[in-house]
Amino acid sequence: MQVAKDHGFTEIADVDIMDAEGKTTLLVADGKNITENFVGSYFNNYDSFVVLSHFKGHAMAGFSGAIKNISIGIASAGGKSWIHTAGTSKESPWGGAQNPFLESMAEDIQTFGYPATLIDGCEINSSCAAFEKLPCFLIKTRY
Repeated sequence: MQVAKDHGFTEIADVDIMDAEGKTTLLVADGKNITENFVGSYFNNYDSFVVLSHFKGHAMAGFSGAIKNISIGIASAGGKSWIHTAGTSKESPWGGAQNPFLESMAEDIQTFGYPATLIDGCEINSSCAAFEKLPCFLIKTRY
């Protein structure tokens, strides 16, 4: 909560650290890598979520947008590791292979519905990128 306060978020809105009081488990239907999604227990306090994502390059996910920011962002601490390792560890996010990680995010996102990512310019988070912004476009995500 201190980080949220330090960045001024508590001055403009209520801040809820979703896994401050534990986690809850959501079932992932037909998951190849994961069959459970571990989210903060406060998840059940909400009927819907609006997620504003900073879309950028990501070392393991390729790009971060709605899928990554919802699946990893809403996951509890152990849930983040669970997704990163394709269901082999709740303790450490390190050591998972890329494709099973990507599949796990897609499987996980099913518990939230189908997000859309609106991109209004895109920072390329790499010193070797030949350009700084991409045009605005909409990606409708479907698993």
